Amino acid sequence: MKDFIIYQKGTTRVYIHKGTRRVWRRNKWEKTKLFWYGIRRDDDTGLDHWMGLISFSPRWRQYTTKFEANTEWSSGCKQMICIFENKINAEWRKSIRLRIYRALS
Repeated sequence: MKDFIIYQKGTTRVYIHKGTRRVWRRNKWEKTKLFWYGIRRDDDTGLDHWMGLISFSPRWRQYTTKFEANTEWSSGCKQMICIFENKINAEWRKSIRLRIYRALS
């Protein structure tokens, strides 16, 4: 998945990028099936500023967002994040349905 752009003006952009989780199992690092998505701000300073994290929450059984402290969000930016979360939650639910369907077949 390419970066999902939330906001862009001039040289500043806020975007979501995909990352993988690694866990230590059987004396080596292994990738897990679930991904996390980082919310970052990139501007002309050359530094990417971490602004939040979208990750799967087992308690909610869906992807949720955790924003960093001291960040401000407009309603338009939060709507774009909601659109992105709805998209990845729909994909996750579809994969679960397919897995259940294949198990029952």
